[in-house]
Amino acid sequence: EALVDICHREERKADAAFQNATSFSDDFNKI
Repeated sequence: EALVDICHREERKADAAFQNATSFSDDFNKI
């Protein structure tokens, strides 16, 4: 069960990083 929690946590981290990268590229495209 703990392993599943770790997997979900890593998934959320990757998702957050992807969201940050996406918003960064959106900002970059506005320039």
